[in-house]
Amino acid sequence: MADIAGAIAAVKQRLRDNFSSCRIEEENLRPLEPWPPVDSSGNPEAFVVIEVAGSGSDIQGVGQNAAGAQMNIDFGMIRVHVFVPTGQGTATAHSYAAAIAAIFRNTEFYNATPGFAVRTWRPYTDGGGAAEIEGVADGSYWRLSLSTEFQFLHIS
Repeated sequence: MADIAGAIAAVKQRLRDNFSSCRIEEENLRPLEPWPPVDSSGNPEAFVVIEVAGSGSDIQGVGQNAAGAQMNIDFGMIRVHVFVPTGQGTATAHSYAAAIAAIFRNTEFYNATPGFAVRTWRPYTDGGGAAEIEGVADGSYWRLSLSTEFQFLHIS
C-alpha cells in the first residue's frame, strides 16, 4: 500500500529517472567516491543533492465519515541543490535547475494505486551563492537551490 515513505522514495526516484546530467547525492547518505566528484583529469564536476521533508498534514472530509470519505494530505518540500565548481560561471547551474524544475513542475506521480498520488507545483530557485560543503574546501563550489512544494494525497 502507498504511504508517505513510498511517496518520498518516489520523489527521489523521479529525479534519478529523469535527470542524468551530473551525479545525484541524497541527504544523510555517504557520498559516492570520489568526493567531491571529479572528471577523469581530476577536475571538479557539478553534482546535485536532493532533500525531501514533510511539513504537516490535513484531512478534508467528503460526505459522511465512512471508508473512502476522507482525503488525507501530507505536505512537504522538495529541495534540490545544484553545485558547480567555482570559476565556471552560473550557466550550468541554471541549466540543471531548469531541467530539474521541468521534472517536478505541476505534475502527479506515485499514483498507480487508486486513491493515492504525489502532486508537485511551482519550482523556484533561491538566486544562488557560495556553497559550504562539509569536507570540501570553502570557496570550491557555487550553489543554486531549487524548491517546490509537494502533496501526498491518500483516501481513507
